[in-house]
Amino acid sequence: MKKNIASKLKFICYKVGYYIQASRYEGGLVAIIFLLLGEWYSFQSFHLIYTMLAMLSILLIVNSGSWINYVFDRELDKHAEKNIEFFRFISPKEMLFSSFLSAGLGLLLLFYIDVYLAIIGLSLFLVFFIYATPPLRLKTIPPLDILANALGFGAIPFLLGYVLLGNPLTNQSIVQIVIVSLLVASYYLFISYFDIETDREFGIKTTCTILGQRKTIYVGTILFVLSFILSIYYFAWNDVILVSITICLPILILVNLFRKITLIRKLVSALFLIWCNSVSFNLFIKTYSIIPLTLFLVFILISITVVHIYLKEEN
Repeated sequence: MKKNIASKLKFICYKVGYYIQASRYEGGLVAIIFLLLGEWYSFQSFHLIYTMLAMLSILLIVNSGSWINYVFDRELDKHAEKNIEFFRFISPKEMLFSSFLSAGLGLLLLFYIDVYLAIIGLSLFLVFFIYATPPLRLKTIPPLDILANALGFGAIPFLLGYVLLGNPLTNQSIVQIVIVSLLVASYYLFISYFDIETDREFGIKTTCTILGQRKTIYVGTILFVLSFILSIYYFAWNDVILVSITICLPILILVNLFRKITLIRKLVSALFLIWCNSVSFNLFIKTYSIIPLTLFLVFILISITVVHIYLKEEN
């Protein structure tokens, strides 16, 4: 009896581990960063309970989108020799069911706070769903692939944070959403740069496969610089977004200077981590809240891990 219980617990732990492996943590962390930015611009502080519930709901919904994406991309990922070992233990049907369950739990958490937030959360899930699934499959319809990512990882999480405690949108918040969307669109182009050749070989049409490698970097840079210009015009010099964009500019210059794909990959990783560390640290300095502090420490640990991995690859 005890052996059976131990075996079942071990099996469950393995399952959970494979689901975590199939989760794209960077997407969830980006969405959480913009959720916190939205709440900060709206309230200049964080409601401990509601913010934590909203963060958890964002993670659950983003993870559901990741799992759906893996289900419908498994042949492409296999062709690209990506690690999809989890499909040996989790069937596509089970992963789809789990994605709906995860999204449902996230929506329930938002519904607990306010029904309006649950509607926003549902729109977030629908963006991820139609991004990955036929017949629309927005990820294969340029430039809707960029728009879906800008909405899913930037604009909607920011909106959710902004209205979390009931504040209405303003003209200033609309501008902030535009800036956030430009930043996410820029980052999407940078990370999609590495999938161009594989997508072309598999017959997948995306914005990046149309642009090609160098133009993808150039367009991503233009969007990033545009967000910087808008931030200068609309924000104070010590604004969280403006400061974080400014800190990232040297990395952006290096991305445009180099051609070696392995080096560009490291620079894009640095861009992501520096941005996230800068935003979370700035939010902590302005609020002294445990939420951005915890997030900052998480990003520090991730940064150390990434540096360790890259150093190991060099050796």
